[in-house]
Amino acid sequence: MNLNDMLEHAEALTVMGKSHATHEFPPANIHKRLFVYWEWATFGSPKMIELTSIHPLTYAFLLGLGFVVSAVSVAQRRRNIPLPPGPSQVDIVPDKQLFLQFYEFGKRYSPVFSLKMGKELFIIITGYKDALDILQKQGVDVEDRPRYVSAGEIASGQMRVVFLDHGERLRRAFHDQLQPSVATRYQPLQFKYSKQYIVDLLRDPDRHMEYARKYTTSVILSLAYGRKTPTHIDDPEVNAIDRAVKRVVDCFQPGAYLVDTFPILKYIPIPEIRTLRQYHQDELALFRGLLDVVRQQIANKEDIQPSFASYILERQRELELSDDETAYLVGEIFGAGADTTASAISFIAMAAACFPGEQAKVQEQIDNVVGDGRLPTFEDQEDLPLVTAFMLETHRWRPVSTGVPHRASKDIIWNGYVIPKGATVIGDHWSILRDPEFFPDPEIFRPERWFDKRGGIRDDVKMLGFGFGRRVCPGQPIADRSVWINAALLLWSFKMRQDPSKPIDDMGYKAGITAQIHPFKLIFEPRHQLDKMKHLLTSTVE
Repeated sequence: MNLNDMLEHAEALTVMGKSHATHEFPPANIHKRLFVYWEWATFGSPKMIELTSIHPLTYAFLLGLGFVVSAVSVAQRRRNIPLPPGPSQVDIVPDKQLFLQFYEFGKRYSPVFSLKMGKELFIIITGYKDALDILQKQGVDVEDRPRYVSAGEIASGQMRVVFLDHGERLRRAFHDQLQPSVATRYQPLQFKYSKQYIVDLLRDPDRHMEYARKYTTSVILSLAYGRKTPTHIDDPEVNAIDRAVKRVVDCFQPGAYLVDTFPILKYIPIPEIRTLRQYHQDELALFRGLLDVVRQQIANKEDIQPSFASYILERQRELELSDDETAYLVGEIFGAGADTTASAISFIAMAAACFPGEQAKVQEQIDNVVGDGRLPTFEDQEDLPLVTAFMLETHRWRPVSTGVPHRASKDIIWNGYVIPKGATVIGDHWSILRDPEFFPDPEIFRPERWFDKRGGIRDDVKMLGFGFGRRVCPGQPIADRSVWINAALLLWSFKMRQDPSKPIDDMGYKAGITAQIHPFKLIFEPRHQLDKMKHLLTSTVE
């Protein structure tokens, strides 16, 4: 038996276990090849022998040889399968937002393109169908996260679910309390605070972005910790949480921390490492303090409002959570939801002012269904499809996140190209939601694109702005309800206009894992008699 024969049949030992990502099946004669090899391996014995009669050391050697050959073969096949086409690092324009460059690269090269930056390989997905094929249908192969040394390992102490590869226990706890069937219980709370948002706008419209933030913090602190009163803009705890979230978001800015380029620095007490560790200690102390209040209320058998904190504390042992994991899990609801929901509400107001014709269409439907004698409520949602369509189109027009990166856990073959194991995979929300095959004339703001032939919200095209697969944002059902009720009340209450002296820069925001909108001025013109509005809004607002 020559060397080539030995290598061929050694590879047969491991062909059954080849990477699933190659999508190949063992040849029909694999078992025959294996037995023939075992016969040759016993010095040409004419008798077919059983596997169990091979000496253990011989078996181990042959099996090891098989794995080596198989690995070499897979590597060779990978070399023969090209990466998706894409630009080089020098094509990146430093002063231009990356998501805009990704959009152009996707049109120029491929809806899935590759980009090498330093030692890192990025696979950027800009096509709607391609995002479904790779990030949804093969979601289990890209559910891991890249390594985030500054944000995940140091500043978050490896306890933020969004950065964890295998956070099944923690993700399960999130989904249990945030799934659609549970989310409806928070609607009275959301309606209460959305009315307060409109009252605040009547009082001081110039602070509309702050009041959108106040709404989200009030809802999330009630949901997370059972708070019963609206949050003040200058609440010290809210400011502390805002600082903590901003610190983590800032970690994602290119070049923010050297440790992300040289992870070994994590073990050296240089100033930036000490700073990041202090960030973690500050955040942990904050989350512990907030949770301890609820823990003490439970111990004292107080009559408390059901909350995520009380739910997790009651099931802490069942979920196998440490005290610090529990504190972080509850605190993460705030960080994950406050920024994105506040930005989404502000984008609704911006879109209304930028597209007055579309604003008027929605308001006509609201007037026909609701009138001016009451407020729109969640019960009106089916009768107000234009509000839903306006919300969806705003999400498409200005996504609140560019997308959180994934990591391929095995080779994935896509249209004759390979997405290699270990590559960072990004579904770019901006580009995906501008795929002209699914969103014709993508630069036009057209809420009606979300209607089916019967005038209802279509279900053949999904809003993919909240993540993909098992990594989809667990708070989406609650966030959708918050944005919808605020959109309905905003459009019932005000005609929103641009200030001619300060036109809106509708691209005036910094994109990232959350959109950071630059302040913009709006004119909020009440649509109903002020006394009647105030009565309806404050009759049940505490």
